[in-house]
Amino acid sequence: MQVFTVVIGTVIALASSALADSDWRETRLAGYQTLLKYPAPWGLRNKTIEAKLSSADHLGEIEAWLDQRSRAAELLGRADYLLFAHRLLNCTAAKSEVEQSYAAVKNFDPRHFKFTSLANSLDILQAELEKAAGGTIDPVTGTDIFTWIKAWDLGYEEPTPYRAAYVDGVVIRLIKPGDTVDFRSSWTTNTYTTSEMTITYSILGPISVIDLKTNALAAEISGLTKLREMPAEGWFALASKGNIYLFVSNRKIDKVDCSGTDLRIGFHAPAAVAYARLPLSVEKDLPTLAKFYQALLQHQPVQCVQIQKGNHVEQIFQYIDRPCEFPIKPLLAAPLPHLVFLSLKPSSKLKVNIGMPIRRAPDGWSFVSDTDRIAYDMPERPYAHSGGINVWLDQATGSTYRELRDLGCKTVRLVCRSSPGWEGMTMEKKKELVCRNLTWIRQAGNIKVGIDLHNEWLPAALKDARGFQDPALLREFTERWKAILSWCEPYRDVIGWYDLMNEPLIFCEREPVKPYAIFMQKAIHQLRPYAGTTPFLVEAVNMANAGGLAFWEDLGQSNIIAGYHDYWPHMFTHQRCVEPGNPSMPAVFYPSFMPGISWTSPSWRNDSSDWHYWDCWKCNSFSLPVYSLLIEKGVRLDCGEYGVVGYAGQTSPISSTIWLRHAVERFKRLGINHNAWGFHGGFTWNIPQAKEELHKFWTRNK
Repeated sequence: MQVFTVVIGTVIALASSALADSDWRETRLAGYQTLLKYPAPWGLRNKTIEAKLSSADHLGEIEAWLDQRSRAAELLGRADYLLFAHRLLNCTAAKSEVEQSYAAVKNFDPRHFKFTSLANSLDILQAELEKAAGGTIDPVTGTDIFTWIKAWDLGYEEPTPYRAAYVDGVVIRLIKPGDTVDFRSSWTTNTYTTSEMTITYSILGPISVIDLKTNALAAEISGLTKLREMPAEGWFALASKGNIYLFVSNRKIDKVDCSGTDLRIGFHAPAAVAYARLPLSVEKDLPTLAKFYQALLQHQPVQCVQIQKGNHVEQIFQYIDRPCEFPIKPLLAAPLPHLVFLSLKPSSKLKVNIGMPIRRAPDGWSFVSDTDRIAYDMPERPYAHSGGINVWLDQATGSTYRELRDLGCKTVRLVCRSSPGWEGMTMEKKKELVCRNLTWIRQAGNIKVGIDLHNEWLPAALKDARGFQDPALLREFTERWKAILSWCEPYRDVIGWYDLMNEPLIFCEREPVKPYAIFMQKAIHQLRPYAGTTPFLVEAVNMANAGGLAFWEDLGQSNIIAGYHDYWPHMFTHQRCVEPGNPSMPAVFYPSFMPGISWTSPSWRNDSSDWHYWDCWKCNSFSLPVYSLLIEKGVRLDCGEYGVVGYAGQTSPISSTIWLRHAVERFKRLGINHNAWGFHGGFTWNIPQAKEELHKFWTRNK
């Protein structure tokens, strides 16, 4: 975990100024007013609470309601999937109690919402469905890493009708914040319904679809110009600098007006409009492609139920059927998960057996024709059912490790930092601290420890690619590690790995990352004789965010662990870290819509257009490089840090617990070790509900 010291001074000054200039309660209230401009999932609204948004006298009540709303949203999301599975599997299991829960969301009041009753009903319904299906139907509790992930970065970030932004600079806006919207989020599809349209974004297919309730569509666009138009055939194409956006309809188009930033499409009756993003090279094939996407539009896959029986997986799809004015046969196609297709590459280490003919569309979409389901067999792979926590050297005693052992903790990431600073200590004091903790861990028993240098004793110049190319810094780095390895030599029986560098400050967006891989390759070669067979853990670039694993390179040796940290969304997990402890900053709730975080200025006061709905499915999408690395390279992986700050526990403890449960479920599904941040003050361990959630997970997975 890195505190962003570069900006903290500026941030504190901004916070002080903000508190001096305005009443902090009004500033905080304004954040919740902004939040409630965005859709309430599953209609979770309350007129009484919304009326209180006009005054800052009710902040505590508003925040408690929003936190409870997140709890209800998670339960209703699960209910949505199970009821869908009930329909698709034609199951006779009782579902009335789950269906009745929807009546309670019309004017959501947590005092009358039966959380425990609904949770119990969902457990019963899921058990009945799984008994009928003969396998696990919940993709969260399964072990399938080849399954569907909302990998919007296949071509663009997750789209919303407020802002669908593409990698070539194109932006499409269909509605504005504040418009009345009904919103649904499932593991494959997001649906937004207004009085004029329903917008469907699904990872199951390559098209985004707008079902109109009127005869016209108005959108705001940027980066697009008209390329070609065939209104009588129901399609037209716009072009960016690098791509074609093909728009198709199920009706003839009366007019297309694309001038400046306005796009207007007119029809003689309400129509469905879909668009796909294509390479420029297909321009000559647009008439044929238009028919392909019109066929898909008539029978669009939008939902999926998954049944896992051991290593065998079956996916059954549900479709939206739409009429069409053109003589085009609907396309019956079962989409193929992108990670299944990745496993079929000759170079991939983990192979799926699908045994079905696969087709590829020009945009890369993979599918199987003439069926509404697919099946595949997963390969055997190792699982690590271990988890633990980060502990600072000077924050622990012998009883700390005995307590953690008794709670079911299996691993500790021992953070070589302390107060006063680690750098200022003598070598003997450093050695004493390390050896004292290792002795306590050995005495506690049943705990493996990873040694994390945590940058306090790293050469200061290792800040970018230039530092990693300096032979003198490599010598200094390896000499310091040789000292630590010599202290740890008598404790090899309890040491599980050596974490060479915490959150490396090298970023793929602004500098080459190859020097970092070369640096680590050389360091490991020099340090291996001193470490014996104990693995070295090398963290991803981009400060160990999962996205940095997309740049992982073979380090030329076995016995290497690829490390990363999981804090998405940072706006939730690091709330109020930008302005430390500032009470004017609104609390953040999960699952919920929230803005993107800014590390250089107060996030809630930015004109952020990056508002998205964050739930377990969106968090999973940011782990796509983790899944990909497992499949393509077969590398051993470890999540060295994850968790929520203590500020979250003050106003959103329920949300904190939900986020934490989603995180550990993901690590279990991936089959990797993970250590929460952290035992010392200010983070996960200081939130009682979060601490209990960790304890429950450790206990279940002893």
